[in-house]
Amino acid sequence: MRKLVNVVLLILAILLFAIGFRFAADNAAPLSIQWLGWSSPKLPTFLWLIVSMFVGFLLGYLGFWGKNLALRLKLGQTRSELKRRSTSQNRIVPTQSAQAKSAE
Repeated sequence: MRKLVNVVLLILAILLFAIGFRFAADNAAPLSIQWLGWSSPKLPTFLWLIVSMFVGFLLGYLGFWGKNLALRLKLGQTRSELKRRSTSQNRIVPTQSAQAKSAE
């Protein structure tokens, strides 16, 4: 089963490479991007697309990483608060039960 999965992954990797190569060959025309008076060097269209995808992936990863960090910090604070409340509650219960026994 493991060998079958490896063969399927290899076939998918080769297919993805072939599609990427075909995409690069079809989009090899040089392109210059102009924005706010700035002009970029002329590079192939496929390179601009790959760079823009990479920047998008990077920004998405950083955004999710920041959100994940905020949630981890909140989880740590909640665990600390739960532990603090749990220990303070355990201290109160024996004291109250001891007073109830002494009152009898």
